[in-house]
Amino acid sequence: MLVSNQLSQLPLQLSKPDLQKLLQNLQPGQLVKATVVQQVAANAVQLKIGAQELLAYTRLQLTAGQKLTMQVTKGGERPELNLLQAPTSSELQSRVLRQALPRQIPQARLFNALQMIATTPPELLQKLLPELLRKSGLDQGATGRTTSPLQAGSIPLQKQPAEPSQSTTASPPAAGKALPPDLQKAILAILAKALPQTGNISAPQIRQALLNSGLFLEANLAFGNPVQAAGDLKANLLNLSLLLRVYLQSRQRLQQANSPSQPQGPKAATGDSRAALQLLGELLRQAEGGVARLQTHQFNSLPTEESSAQTWRFELPIQQPNRIDSFLIRLEREQEGRKGQTGTTWKITLNFDFSPLGPIEARLSLRGEEISALFLAEQADSAALLSQSLPRLSEAFARANLKVGQLHSQQGKIDPPSSTVPSATPFLLDEKA
Repeated sequence: MLVSNQLSQLPLQLSKPDLQKLLQNLQPGQLVKATVVQQVAANAVQLKIGAQELLAYTRLQLTAGQKLTMQVTKGGERPELNLLQAPTSSELQSRVLRQALPRQIPQARLFNALQMIATTPPELLQKLLPELLRKSGLDQGATGRTTSPLQAGSIPLQKQPAEPSQSTTASPPAAGKALPPDLQKAILAILAKALPQTGNISAPQIRQALLNSGLFLEANLAFGNPVQAAGDLKANLLNLSLLLRVYLQSRQRLQQANSPSQPQGPKAATGDSRAALQLLGELLRQAEGGVARLQTHQFNSLPTEESSAQTWRFELPIQQPNRIDSFLIRLEREQEGRKGQTGTTWKITLNFDFSPLGPIEARLSLRGEEISALFLAEQADSAALLSQSLPRLSEAFARANLKVGQLHSQQGKIDPPSSTVPSATPFLLDEKA
């Protein structure tokens, strides 16, 4: 019997006829579980499969009591098995990021799309889709693609874990009518996460925005905190996605009922109905892109082997008079006593791109009671404006009983995101920034 993985092989010595007979009955694809009994030599271990024990020769480093899972790849007198290994946390993280990165949508773009839908009069919803696609970067001029998959009618539908409730089984509305109340409520719940521009943003507001940012949804659910989870942005986006899929599935069943083999009612094939379907499909793409964005923030906030610092990365949407902007915030808490220092060191990095200022990065460092800041702007006039505002910032820090360290502002190129992040998502910070 041969057990192997990509690195080594385990030839097994079979001494008992009953064990030989058992192993000859192994079928390809079958999973076999074994336990390491002991290391009997430098390159040999004793394994236990069920009630039987056998000797395996291997270069793998196995320890007594270790559980092994193997898959049969070849049967017969000398069966071959592959040793299956559980993926590491970094491998799991890479898998999720590979799926999330191409689909993610920055929060400013997502919130503006939802606000456009929520504030458009019902009679104009049919004309909304081209503008929504253009602002979403799906038109030909923005991406080089001629059409969105949703425009072509290719809307991915997934089976839901439970039957939809009675309130969500109605067919999608016509584009000339208002969205259903449950969809309107779900969209407004998400838009409420944007902080209103009513003066200075307070520390409690930022703290609450961090708690509701989506970073801690799974933790709140695991520790039985449903109230906090209900107000979470990720939970609200998942709820919106579920509602949209229910409506799209209802529309799909309606189209199947009006198949070419049956008389097709005049209302089922109207352009108004198709526009409604495309609008809901694009809204679903936006919601799922927002969830993917939050997943990247969650994984980029996980501890790494290279650094002992705890990092949180999230976006803070701000309601402007005619749009919603967003700050990308990175909080980092360094380990106490690092490099001979006492106390906790906090580092805050803010990235934003507001018209007409252009891209700006702010780096703040708080060590004990001393705070320092560096502002980097790509536009010369923006750098000059920031320099003129530094005395006011110094006074604000002093009023907050902070010792003011170094304050600087300069023009320069802001480092692009990491190469693992698509160029279409410029708001992710480089870990080395």
